[in-house]
Amino acid sequence: MIRLVAITLGLATLMASTTPAWGTSSPPRCRQVEEAVVVVACIAQADGTVAECEVVRETAPGCGYAEKALAGVAKARLRSNDTWQPGEKIEFTMRFRNQ
Repeated sequence: MIRLVAITLGLATLMASTTPAWGTSSPPRCRQVEEAVVVVACIAQADGTVAECEVVRETAPGCGYAEKALAGVAKARLRSNDTWQPGEKIEFTMRFRNQ
């Protein structure tokens, strides 16, 4: 079973932390992205961290959102009161919106 976790982040918050993969000038098609969705799958660890994360779906490939999503889930901590088990695959859905 794969658990689904939804996370909505403001684009400015996450994108401001580091330069996107394409540098300081975005490709024209990326400048027109109003919303991007990235799904990342990770393995839950006993201490609440996640490991072996990989992007399984993204709606704006090449625009830097996948890299930002991976950076975000690397900092994620699963709460002990959630219904997950160590070794279980967890999916995070991140939505990036231009504000």
